[in-house]
Amino acid sequence: MRTLWLLALALVAGCTSAVGPDGGGSFSVAAKLGEQFTLKVGQRARIDDAGLAVRFVDVVGDSRCPSNALILCVWEGDGAILVEITPLGTGNARSDTLHTTLDPKWVLLGTRLVELLELAPYPFDVTPIPIDDYRATFTVRLVR
Repeated sequence: MRTLWLLALALVAGCTSAVGPDGGGSFSVAAKLGEQFTLKVGQRARIDDAGLAVRFVDVVGDSRCPSNALILCVWEGDGAILVEITPLGTGNARSDTLHTTLDPKWVLLGTRLVELLELAPYPFDVTPIPIDDYRATFTVRLVR
């Protein structure tokens, strides 16, 4: 019974840590327009010169082909993440799923383009990657 209790407690702790320490309204990263920035799950970046914030909410799928030579893949697979983009000041948050291989890899908000550049780490084998180990690299740029 004690083992079951400890397992349940670990599961609850794991679920709450997926939101990360920055799940509230604070910002983990200050980024600039046109520059790359990297977020952990739950972290938010503030991009003042773009007038928006980007939050890496969750990894919703990771079917990328493991890099070890023991596994043969028919295709390279895809990593999919959920992002939340919020205008600074007024406006509603927007949630979108971005992909590493499939489309969409980016989302356009007016003249601002938020693009997923990389999802790390790349899987080595079939062992699931812990949610706290994921890092997503983005860029925000203007398009006309």
